[in-house]
Amino acid sequence: STETLDAEGEITATSDVRPTAEAIRAVLPRFIGDVEQIPPKYSAIKIDGKRAYDLARAGVAVEMKTRIVRIDGIRLDGLSDGVASLSVDCGKGTYVRSLMRDICEALGAEGHVSRLRRTRVGPFTEQQSFTLDALSALCDSAAASRALLPLSRALDDIPVRRVSEDEAGLLKQGRMVGEPLHTQDTEWVLCVSNGTPIALCQPRDGGLAPKRVFNI
Repeated sequence: STETLDAEGEITATSDVRPTAEAIRAVLPRFIGDVEQIPPKYSAIKIDGKRAYDLARAGVAVEMKTRIVRIDGIRLDGLSDGVASLSVDCGKGTYVRSLMRDICEALGAEGHVSRLRRTRVGPFTEQQSFTLDALSALCDSAAASRALLPLSRALDDIPVRRVSEDEAGLLKQGRMVGEPLHTQDTEWVLCVSNGTPIALCQPRDGGLAPKRVFNI
């Protein structure tokens, strides 16, 4: 195990325990569903207005509070030379380093994350992605518009409120518009005028307050 829960941190504990594939698969169901998790002290979480990793690097003792995270699936893909490869399907706010720490603890072993690769964010997969160099080359060849996905694709799971041109004008000025009753139970609402996204809003005081206005 390491101080940072990854390969960059100083070693804090060692063990000769090398779990079998069967033992690993046996404990994985414990970590599926709504799971309590303590984030790493080397993380970007703010404590009294300061990042936890800054406090940790300064030698300040910090207490990381438990939080509930959502894990929908964990699969063991391979096991070789003491390195287990796992695939995790999880919700936002999940720390994979903490998850691996807790799995190791359940197995009676010491361990850390040696490699981490994100393959999907929401509906967007690794196969759909471009490197920055590839995107730059597309821009140089004027092909970027054909390769890039529309803004609405990233917001397609957010409730939509169609607004008039007058309301769109208010939103662009940073002003609120009226809030329909069906938006009261949601955190975000996408306001659209004539098929064009105008602003990402939050319900507040009987109206919709623009938080992100789009210049499209």
